[in-house]
Amino acid sequence: MLSSLTLQPGLTTTDYPFNVPAIQSLKTLTFSPSRITFFTGENGSGKSTLLEAIALNYGLSLEGGNRNFNFDLPKGDTYPLARALKLSFRPVRTGEGFFFRAETLFNLATRMDELGSLRVSTTALFTPALTARPS
Repeated sequence: MLSSLTLQPGLTTTDYPFNVPAIQSLKTLTFSPSRITFFTGENGSGKSTLLEAIALNYGLSLEGGNRNFNFDLPKGDTYPLARALKLSFRPVRTGEGFFFRAETLFNLATRMDELGSLRVSTTALFTPALTARPS
């Protein structure tokens, strides 16, 4: 479980994403031992930027999912931030994880279709159930 993250000291860039105010003021962020953490803030405050950087640093795809779903997409603008983070785990880093975002369900379902893992019979979905009729 992620316990803290630290931004490498001495970064002097004014480029995105380091110019986002929440990132500029970031030194160390410690997480509670809870299994769920909420990031809240105004639009454009850096929530998604930081979450994407954590996911990239941990080896997860920006499109969501676990390490088994690699969408071969560009790493995006958050890649420099991901490289500048040091993640700490308790008790140890297991390699397990899942990055979930609004687009994740759609992307995972599409990928599973491409892999042939998702088999749903539309006939079964739209066939009315048979009911017993009194004689």
